[in-house]
Amino acid sequence: MNTQNGSFEHIKLEAKWIFHDESDIAILPFKPSIFQYEYQTLPFSMLATEDKIKEHSIGIGKEIAIADYSQKERERNETSQ
Repeated sequence: MNTQNGSFEHIKLEAKWIFHDESDIAILPFKPSIFQYEYQTLPFSMLATEDKIKEHSIGIGKEIAIADYSQKERERNETSQ
């Protein structure tokens, strides 16, 4: 995880995944220190609402895209060790 001083650390997460009984979603409780790590949270406004799900025909088997940090960020992290 990126640190505030421009480096990064590998963090072992001890928490367990929490799964929803009726929806295909899971969360991993994790709240790193904002004073030690550099990160952003995902605002609730970016989550899909029932209206957005209908508007975009999202359903079982629908392909989705997951954002990842770029190769440039990976290389920056690897060279800053």
